[in-house]
Amino acid sequence: MNKTPIRLVLVSALVVSCGDDGGRGNAPQDGDAGKQADAAAAPRTNPMLCDANRAGLGYRAVVAGDSGEALPAPARSLVPCAQLTGFASSETTLAVLKDGTVLVAPVITAEGTGILRSKDRADSWDVLLPGKLGGAQHDRAQPYMYVDATTERVLFATPAGQRQDGFVLSLSDDGGSSWRASTVGSGTVDWIKIIGGAPATAGYPTTLYASSPAPISTGFPDHQQVQRSLDGGQTWSSIDNGMLSLKAQQSGCDADEWMIYGSGVVAADGSLYLGLRHCSQLG
Repeated sequence: MNKTPIRLVLVSALVVSCGDDGGRGNAPQDGDAGKQADAAAAPRTNPMLCDANRAGLGYRAVVAGDSGEALPAPARSLVPCAQLTGFASSETTLAVLKDGTVLVAPVITAEGTGILRSKDRADSWDVLLPGKLGGAQHDRAQPYMYVDATTERVLFATPAGQRQDGFVLSLSDDGGSSWRASTVGSGTVDWIKIIGGAPATAGYPTTLYASSPAPISTGFPDHQQVQRSLDGGQTWSSIDNGMLSLKAQQSGCDADEWMIYGSGVVAADGSLYLGLRHCSQLG
């Protein structure tokens, strides 16, 4: 059995007190102005907090052999680790790119709201602000990040502000280094989910869907809006035709119940499935 430990990283975006060396907590010495300037420009880093005394075992399924047996095969031990990024966050979404780059959203800073990126397995972090890099204005409320598994295009959305303005959308094709701005979900303002699946045309390799409640998820919701993009999120068109009602009483529910859609998946044949809290039942 291979006992080589691997790190199970629990990424935390917390507000903590960090030193001028980028988060390691070492106090700067007099006369080190140049070093302080270099540290301020460096990615924020905090030590990985690992607890080897609480290591667990990961198991993988094995295909039955000629004997017909199928036993769990112990994998490498799992060591839980918490990385304190030193930044504030809320309602997080995350992704790992094919080269191991970790993206966590949102990061909330005095300069704006964006994404944290790590290229060294969560040992250090870069702050990516799509608003500054691509012209979009991203506020703190209701952020959502989605990464296309096929192209690794990164989409980052936050409400545009007013209830009918939809979401400001930033797109990146280089792991967050550069961005361009778009919009999505006109007429909605919160709880957006982006879903990707089988292509419907020979253009962009993935059909993208954006699902969000119109005009809002709580209070007086009307219907679930579903939009589709065939060009990777640059333009969107509505496909729900108002058929997905969010009016609980009209759906046979009690007055104090509510309806809300979660995320979804796209099947290989192109069918779109959306999860729904239908009053007190799963829909």
